[in-house]
Amino acid sequence: MKILLALSATLLSLSLRAQQTPPLNPPTDPTPDHIYMVADVDKAPVFPGGETAQNQFMVKNIKYPAEARNRGIQGMVIISFIVEKDGKITNITVLREPGAGTGDEARRLVSAMPNWEPGLKNGQPARVRMQLPVSFRFNR
Repeated sequence: MKILLALSATLLSLSLRAQQTPPLNPPTDPTPDHIYMVADVDKAPVFPGGETAQNQFMVKNIKYPAEARNRGIQGMVIISFIVEKDGKITNITVLREPGAGTGDEARRLVSAMPNWEPGLKNGQPARVRMQLPVSFRFNR
């Protein structure tokens, strides 16, 4: 009887420890709303038609802000945004800008983009944070 009680106590102790131990292989997508960085996905989001189509879209649709042009301001705006699982662009944020309306114009330009092909993680569409430089330069 003493051996049976000792064995039961040992099994109970092992069972409790096993419940407290985290899994060895945690899920790769901790939550359905997890946002990945580009380096962490198997396939990065892509503008429809690729980089060439993206550049054509930007050249065709960008409008140099009058204030920036009048003040001679040139430079690079860095925009951050999320490409959602359905390809929509959300959470557009200006990370860096030279000012005089360039950040607002870059935000407008990105918000006007068509849906992207979403990124993939483990073969499934994933939310991915992207960064995009938008250049404001005078033509010479």
